[in-house]
Amino acid sequence: MSYDLSCIAQTCDHLILMERYKVSVVDFRTLQFSPGPIVNMRAPINGVSVVQVYLKGVLVPVNDPTFGYSIVPDPAYLQENYPFYKILFNQPMRELGSLIEVTYFTRAPFCLKCGGTGQVVDWEASPSGGLLHTVGEKKLSQQVFKYILTSVNPFNTTLVCPIRDYVGKKFGLTVTEQDIASAATTILTQYQSIQAAQGTVQTLDPREMIKNLVSVEARQDPTNPLIIYLALQVSVYGNSQPIPLNITVQSTP
Repeated sequence: MSYDLSCIAQTCDHLILMERYKVSVVDFRTLQFSPGPIVNMRAPINGVSVVQVYLKGVLVPVNDPTFGYSIVPDPAYLQENYPFYKILFNQPMRELGSLIEVTYFTRAPFCLKCGGTGQVVDWEASPSGGLLHTVGEKKLSQQVFKYILTSVNPFNTTLVCPIRDYVGKKFGLTVTEQDIASAATTILTQYQSIQAAQGTVQTLDPREMIKNLVSVEARQDPTNPLIIYLALQVSVYGNSQPIPLNITVQSTP
């Protein structure tokens, strides 16, 4: 049976995992963000008590007699809304080149996972630690969203959809509803061809196989020209009722 890995939008926890740091060559105690310019913490810490520091891949207890550390406000980066902290080893470090990684929660504007949107799209883990699979109509929805929102594909330059490039243009003049409908129809027709080829070597669920594109409706947000609402209905072989698919395409200025 055909399946895909479940990949849905979820609320971001703003957890930064194993971010790399180095020890300051000035006081040999302060951690500084390794890849970037000379700053201490790259982002503010949200929850000092849950910060984890790893030295050469080993978790360091905060009260370790040799490598213990403290987390204190950073006077160089005080902000009213997002106070910054810095991590200080209790004793000077002798090995300046040691691999040091920090795991911590940060604030939304500084989160690299969601880019400040508060939503992150990632694989969904099962309670046993594996990755959940999605089949049938849910798989179809996920695949349709993926194809429509893919504007650049270096592996197959023809398997792209220009709808994301339409965001921000003058709706009704430079871009019309017909342009968006045509783009959606083209990419879904290509996906139908992919399903037909896939069906020759793999058993497909009739609920995921596109039969027809019933309708396409596109409208621009009346207050924000960088947002386009796209509503589609597709029919499948395994369901007599059309499946509604609603997509919000937004461009970041």
